[in-house]
Amino acid sequence: MAEEKFGREFEDYDSSAQVYDNYRQTPGKDQILAALQSACPGEGKGAVLEVGCGTGNYMVHFAGKFERLAGIDLNGAMVEKAKVKLGDQAEFKVGPAQSLPWEDNTFDAVYGCQTIHHYGEDANRIVFFQEVARVLKPGGKFVLNYTEPSQLPFNWT
Repeated sequence: MAEEKFGREFEDYDSSAQVYDNYRQTPGKDQILAALQSACPGEGKGAVLEVGCGTGNYMVHFAGKFERLAGIDLNGAMVEKAKVKLGDQAEFKVGPAQSLPWEDNTFDAVYGCQTIHHYGEDANRIVFFQEVARVLKPGGKFVLNYTEPSQLPFNWT
């Protein structure tokens, strides 16, 4: 199973997918959007991928701002919830971050929010970064959102 191969133990996201949005915020969404837009060839243009999209919390803020918006997550229940939220405004795939199912040079920008700690050992993280580089177009931008100040008291570092 991909979860065993590519990361440490996960929450039971199959069970938590339905209530996940009640407990998750979208810190930094405006800054992330600005960074993604700066990588694209013009307003409303470009192709953007979120790796570890979960239920699409960030993607709902970015829908309609790019020609193509895609997301991938290891957990199918999370992706199903994202599909309900975004409909045909985005494309989704289920799979690991270390094996992105897109061609080389596909995206102007790739981003990930609050997920890298799930990728396990350093070797898995290296493969993840290599995959991001592979699917990015030349000159593309990668945005990684990991921890924001309100999480620090909970040791989310």
